[in-house]
Amino acid sequence: MKKSILLFGFAFLMIAISFSNCSNGPGHSKDLHLMTADTILSQYNHGRPEWDRAIKEEGMVTITTTKDLITIDVVQDSSNESISYFLQTDSTVTSTLSVPAGRAEVLYLDKHLIVNSLDKKQVLYFKIKADKKPAYLDQIQNMQEYDGYGLGLRTVSRGFTLESAPLCTCILAGTAALCTSGGEGSLSCGTANNAGRCKVTCSGASHACCDSKSN
Repeated sequence: MKKSILLFGFAFLMIAISFSNCSNGPGHSKDLHLMTADTILSQYNHGRPEWDRAIKEEGMVTITTTKDLITIDVVQDSSNESISYFLQTDSTVTSTLSVPAGRAEVLYLDKHLIVNSLDKKQVLYFKIKADKKPAYLDQIQNMQEYDGYGLGLRTVSRGFTLESAPLCTCILAGTAALCTSGGEGSLSCGTANNAGRCKVTCSGASHACCDSKSN
């Protein structure tokens, strides 16, 4: 009798453990959204006009690198435009970044860009090198940080080509460039046309240059 009770108890325990493992397995995905995202946006947007407020975007993200540029392409679930964020930096930074495509949420805060993976526990933090991290970002733990001298975005409206959308970039000191907005002495600029819009913020080692194109 006692042996039967012990066997029954052991079997019950194994079933309970198995059920627990199944509940936390692949079929029961954990929510990896940033719990502090709304708080971050609230503090960043405080006192800003509506047109200058940051929002949270979500979709498929692909990150690519060249010698001096990190590009973060975001394809949102339902949007009339494609969005590309970029960090201008040097090869010592781009060579350390290798991230596969996947779902993520993105917070663009002018001098700071947060890409939080929704597929795995990983938070990427891109920022202007000379800029100090705001206190409200201290709540996010274990961010992988990447610094650069230029951080911005470029969008292309549906039905238009990339070439027809305006381009904003940071020009290093001593480099000649024609700019329709921004120019020497400017640390930020932005412009737009029917094909898209762009915006960039630069460090003191460079200046902002925005080139608005007509269709």
